[in-house]
Amino acid sequence: MALLYYNNKGLSKEISRFLGLISEEYEQYIVRLLSTEHKDAIIDGLRKYTPIIEG
Repeated sequence: MALLYYNNKGLSKEISRFLGLISEEYEQYIVRLLSTEHKDAIIDGLRKYTPIIEG
C-alpha cells in the first residue's frame, strides 16, 4: 500500500533484489505476513516510520 503513495515505483524490485527474491516473491511474502497473527505488530512497527495517509 505504501508503494501506491511513494514516488519510487521501483522500490519493490530493489528490495527484492537485496533480499535475493524476485519481485513477485517479495510482494507475496508481504501479503502472507500481513495475513498472519503478527499483522497488528507489523503495522504498528511501520507506523513509527511512515506518515499518516488518509484516503
